[in-house]
Amino acid sequence: MRKVGLIAVLALSGAALGEGTSWYRGSLHAHANWGAPHLPTTSPDVVVRWYREHGYHFVCLTDLNYLTPTEGLKALFDAAGRFLVMPGIEANREPIQPGDKIVDTIGLGVTAPVAPARGDKVAQILDGQAKAIRAAGGLPIAAHP
Repeated sequence: MRKVGLIAVLALSGAALGEGTSWYRGSLHAHANWGAPHLPTTSPDVVVRWYREHGYHFVCLTDLNYLTPTEGLKALFDAAGRFLVMPGIEANREPIQPGDKIVDTIGLGVTAPVAPARGDKVAQILDGQAKAIRAAGGLPIAAHP
């Protein structure tokens, strides 16, 4: 994951990446909506299969406040050098009320569930989400900047 971030920073800065650099197509924010009974759901294997069959190199399942287990998905779909399934989560403040601002943070590579952050101020919620994601072994990124 660190190489992907480094490549993105270099590309944005205009630095030359050199010959032989590999580019990978992927999604860091894909939903199956498991754990969200109020939303339509899709089986996680259907989501992962779609990305793999459409030329993506990786996908990170990031359902709202739900860590989708990826062990079985990795066993079915991971292919060294060709496709990678990454665990993830989209941390959202709780309780969610109609009319609330969307204040979400993606957790890439988390290894444990992430407790939703609480608070009245956006900065407080985002800080709490980032800390919880790091505590769960993940890398926080803004979901909807």
